[in-house]
Amino acid sequence: MKKFVFIFILVSSFILSQTETHTINGTHTLTQQNNMGITEAIDIALREALVDGLYDHLSTCDDYETFTDEEIAGFMVILSGAVEMCAMEPHIVSQTIIDNTITIKASAQVNSFIINQFLGIE
Repeated sequence: MKKFVFIFILVSSFILSQTETHTINGTHTLTQQNNMGITEAIDIALREALVDGLYDHLSTCDDYETFTDEEIAGFMVILSGAVEMCAMEPHIVSQTIIDNTITIKASAQVNSFIINQFLGIE
């Protein structure tokens, strides 16, 4: 069993090191609700900005040009729940807080192999 785990980790690290990463950029504006703390609101806005960036990436990247907008929207149902696992090194590029409205611009790296595995694409 230990050999299998070691081989799996070795093969996975080799595959991930060989696949191309892309930078995604997204923006999201959130109105903070009364029962929501500022930290929670910023976390949600960051996550949604990354989802928006991932959608833009799928819509414009040559790797996904054969898919229709409807198919990409369907992919987003899957990826929006897993954006934390797809986005590497996410960071806030800028944020604006005016009263209870928060606007976040975010950036992250995504690995095509990981996205394709979530979507079941070869």
